[in-house]
Amino acid sequence: DRNFTDSHLSLEILANKFFVSKEYLSKAFKRMYQCNITEYIVGRRMEQARQLIDNNELQIKSIAAMVGYE
Repeated sequence: DRNFTDSHLSLEILANKFFVSKEYLSKAFKRMYQCNITEYIVGRRMEQARQLIDNNELQIKSIAAMVGYE
């Protein structure tokens, strides 16, 4: 959750960070959260973007960059 705004975040990077295979991490994550890692990251980004849109007068382009989209 701390790093969902990192635009380079991926299954491979997370697997390397935790010293496990991509396959293992993917299965374990899906078992725990009932969605895959990509769906989770996109969901977190969209929720954060929604909150920023509701609470700020920032441009959409700026908000997109803030939540991890290039």
